[in-house]
Amino acid sequence: MKKLLALAFVCSDLSAHASIGETKTQVEKRYGKPIKMEIEKAADFLGDSIQVYQWKGYNIYVTYVGGRSEYEMQRISGPAFG
Repeated sequence: MKKLLALAFVCSDLSAHASIGETKTQVEKRYGKPIKMEIEKAADFLGDSIQVYQWKGYNIYVTYVGGRSEYEMQRISGPAFG
């Protein structure tokens, strides 16, 4: 039960920070400069670019379409997770 509550707390904290529709400048204000660019000028269904940011122990993957955040995904960063 404690693990479930902890997971719910972490998920709610992360989802509160994702702001779909923000510009690259707004996302960089939140997460800092990107650590790498995964894809630039990807296929239309993948968006214009995918950039990776590090924030509070997480890698944040942001897909941009038309210069705005369309999709954000968080992964725990570290040796086991890349």
